[in-house]
Amino acid sequence: MIGDTNVFMTDDTDATLAEIEIMIAETGYRKNGRGKESTLLMLKYGEEKIRQKKTLQCLLIRKKGYAS
Repeated sequence: MIGDTNVFMTDDTDATLAEIEIMIAETGYRKNGRGKESTLLMLKYGEEKIRQKKTLQCLLIRKKGYAS
């Protein structure tokens, strides 16, 4: 492992608000695009999670009879 990347959902009421944290601990892996790559992967992961959450919310709303 060369470092770590985290996504923090900072607001439970707003699924589109998050913070990404990246640490490249191994100095030999710095300044060669690893941070950018991990950021893009975490953004993609975050977008998918938001999509899943919105889909679940829509299903619950429909199940409760509030939308067709």
